[in-house]
Amino acid sequence: EGEAMRMHGNEMDRNKNYTGAVDVYQGALMRLRYCPPTVDERRERDRIRSLIYLNLAACYLAEQEYRNAEKNATKALQINPQSIKGLYRRAKARLGFDDIKGATEDLEKALALNP
Repeated sequence: EGEAMRMHGNEMDRNKNYTGAVDVYQGALMRLRYCPPTVDERRERDRIRSLIYLNLAACYLAEQEYRNAEKNATKALQINPQSIKGLYRRAKARLGFDDIKGATEDLEKALALNP
């Protein structure tokens, strides 16, 4: 169900309906809150959650809501610390509110992960 909602949010995002996409993504995260019983189910839940946080960061970047973009990119990175996309989106958000040092650190980490 969370994956279907994520895909619906992606469609809204493609149509530049960022507010609608944010609502759908946040709803998907609410439904994914419970802890599935098996390790595989938890991994899948975390994979979807990470993607949703990345998508939320992209929506907030498009709306120039840089603090919200940074917060969601950070949540994605808490789930998957090696997400190059997460590091890039957080760097863009940090540049949006003039955190040059933080943005540089994120981009250096991304470069180290993918030289």
